[in-house]
Amino acid sequence: MISTTPSGIQSHGRECTPDGTLVSMKQASQSPNVRISVHTHAVLRQLAKEEDQPMQAVLDKAVERYRRETFLRAANADYAALRRDPKAWKSELRERKLWDQTVVDGLDSK
Repeated sequence: MISTTPSGIQSHGRECTPDGTLVSMKQASQSPNVRISVHTHAVLRQLAKEEDQPMQAVLDKAVERYRRETFLRAANADYAALRRDPKAWKSELRERKLWDQTVVDGLDSK
């Protein structure tokens, strides 16, 4: 669809300001489009149907779970590297002991 702004600029179906400036995707919509494969779309649709949830909600949950798994894999790898360095690991254990002392500081834990 081609439309013309008041200033005579063709917008080609994109949202424009009165002076013909293209409005960014963030300004135009809070739901940007993302291309996914036909297979992924079919799986997403089936999961949404099974969960009786909108596809966006299922996708949001999946992305959040992936984000958390990625974070934990990186943290586990970092701790494994720390344990392989005896000097660094000993320092880590000393610091943990110091932090453990704060639990018995007499303050209420509520």
